[in-house]
Amino acid sequence: MVSRTRDDDSTASSDAGEGRVNFQVMFNSGRSFSGHERNCAFLNTTGAAGAAGFADISAVSGFDFPDDGRAIALTDWDHDGDVDVWVSNRNAPRVRFLRNDHPQEHGWIAIRLEGNGTTVSRDAIGTRVTLGEPSASHPQTKTLRAGEGFLAQSSKWLTFGLADRDLVEQVAVEWPDGTSQSFTNLVARHRYRLRQGSPEAALEDGRRDNVRLEPSTPGALPPANSARIASVALLQLPGLTYNATPRSGPRRITPGAGRSLLINLWSASCLPCLKELREFQHRFADLQVAKIDVVAVSVDAVRGDRQEIDAAQERIAEFQLPFTVGYADRKLIRTIQALHNSLVPSTRLIPVPSSILIDQQGQLAVFYKGPVSVDQVLVDVGHTASTAEERYARMFPFGGHAIPHPRTAEMIARSEEQAIFNFAEELDSAYRTKSAMALYQQLVDRFPENAFARFALGRILAGEVRLPEARLQFLEALRLDPSYFDAHLRLGVVLLFMERPHEAVRHLEQAVALRPTNARARVTLGATLEKLGRSTEALQQFEAVLEHHPDDPRAQDAVQRLSQPL
Repeated sequence: MVSRTRDDDSTASSDAGEGRVNFQVMFNSGRSFSGHERNCAFLNTTGAAGAAGFADISAVSGFDFPDDGRAIALTDWDHDGDVDVWVSNRNAPRVRFLRNDHPQEHGWIAIRLEGNGTTVSRDAIGTRVTLGEPSASHPQTKTLRAGEGFLAQSSKWLTFGLADRDLVEQVAVEWPDGTSQSFTNLVARHRYRLRQGSPEAALEDGRRDNVRLEPSTPGALPPANSARIASVALLQLPGLTYNATPRSGPRRITPGAGRSLLINLWSASCLPCLKELREFQHRFADLQVAKIDVVAVSVDAVRGDRQEIDAAQERIAEFQLPFTVGYADRKLIRTIQALHNSLVPSTRLIPVPSSILIDQQGQLAVFYKGPVSVDQVLVDVGHTASTAEERYARMFPFGGHAIPHPRTAEMIARSEEQAIFNFAEELDSAYRTKSAMALYQQLVDRFPENAFARFALGRILAGEVRLPEARLQFLEALRLDPSYFDAHLRLGVVLLFMERPHEAVRHLEQAVALRPTNARARVTLGATLEKLGRSTEALQQFEAVLEHHPDDPRAQDAVQRLSQPL
């Protein structure tokens, strides 16, 4: 699934939509999901007197980790009668096991349910179990659920605490098919299986060889100073330029025929950059054998600081590098930043050094953040020549291979589609409109059922005043997704410029029906109706705008104008 491009000209349709946008901004900037809020645990302190309450035991229980927690699953993992906890997190450590080692002073009982397999499934999901008479003042009741909470399913064993009781006189079971059963005289500190239709509770062997887990204290991993981002998609890069000297004009970066290209960003003030340049220099012969050209581009001239430029020139003169050396301009930096943002969900500025490896066809192979060794570049030079499944497996920093399955192939294809779309969006945002249009066209050719790519292509074509072509793309987007608000609105505007107002009205009315509070859609529809002589209908549209946007000057002027007597 490819996300829709946000139309900056349209107002947010709901608080939820605005929230999604804000969340995406927060996520891309690398902020914590939970704001480093610690996990919480509360103890039910309801007593025999019936006074309800909870006590915060987050710290004393050891549960108050500052993790971005996601899911929690409860189970008696070590079969000692108390409930242990598995927690999964968005960040590291991805999984925590919290073993309940509280001294066991009271009794307990564990129950596993089994339906008859006809009127109730064997898993017995939905069965309600009560210890003691259901009519008692404080019965203990649990319901067996298939899943509870977010992204987790707890054990199907129901564990009850018994305080100082050694015997459970009665267990009442209400099965999902409406039938009920009672089981009597269950002994504490044992595990029982209750089968629907069976009059007796079956004692289960409490011994079980679970994986033994040794306690540990997870520590933060040392910060990494480099990252290798292999591309699954064959991203065709736009033309890239650099400056041969700080004051010269742009020069196109072109590798030799049949050769790959490594573009390296560096700074004279960056010691890892200088060390990396030295390695490229010493291993230049190996790079030549592998048919890899190197272009080392200094970022020190971007700000125009004389001291930074002088420092870069001194290093270039000192090193006498055997490959092409030059200076980056803002356009090159923006393009490489856009490439980075399309590969990873982050809008953080790329560091120096950073490098991109481009294959012989001008397609991205690998993006390197931080220093990269020549040995790694030599391994990666054939990355794009492999299959999509092989490229997918090489994305990860650990070993393995993609499972040959239709769903795997579909997932990889979606990953390619999303990467191309992301890069096109980023280039569009970086004002490289023609390059973005070429990528959207590539998407439409490869994935003709992608409504969002067709809309984006149509939007750029409309900006280039190629109105008939834009109209066709918007129509295709609406064929694929008839409820596409932005496509209806943009198509209506294009049809107005093509002097086809009656057709425009139909699509503008659809846009208004989809988002009744959108000011731009109603104002455009109202103006079109007024031009067609349908003043009463036009006035209704402008008045509707003022209901939600009372300060809209366009609607105010139109209402005043149309309300005047003829």
